[in-house]
Amino acid sequence: MPTASRLLGAAILGVTLYLTSVVFLQTYRPGLSLTYFDIGAVVMGFWGGWVVLGKRVGKGLSKSMGSGLLAAFSASFWGLFLFAIVSMFRRTQTFRFSDVEAAFFYLVDQFILYGKIIFGTESVLILALGGIVTGLAAELMKKIWD
Repeated sequence: MPTASRLLGAAILGVTLYLTSVVFLQTYRPGLSLTYFDIGAVVMGFWGGWVVLGKRVGKGLSKSMGSGLLAAFSASFWGLFLFAIVSMFRRTQTFRFSDVEAAFFYLVDQFILYGKIIFGTESVLILALGGIVTGLAAELMKKIWD
């Protein structure tokens, strides 16, 4: 059910994941533009704020901050996994894999590479602060409007 706290949580987390994707793209390879990476990050942020955070709001400020962190990191985890799958399918279309096993190992390699980059830079700070702010804002919105 749409509520003001879910909408605000989705919006703030979408902005947070967009900022994280900008830092990620600068760290990954300067000058390289992954197609639709920033738009996909915003969509995953909306998903995390609406689904993950939206269910957990309304139980106090400290639990909402933890729920915001959970939403930010789960959205980034699933976003990186989806982009690793997209990268694998793009390479599959050009017949770069000899078998399914090679494609699977490439998927795992890409996911680990993306994870090392995004969780090893200042992106973690952006995710953590954005998650905490998102949780607090959603909790306050829940108290005011819901």
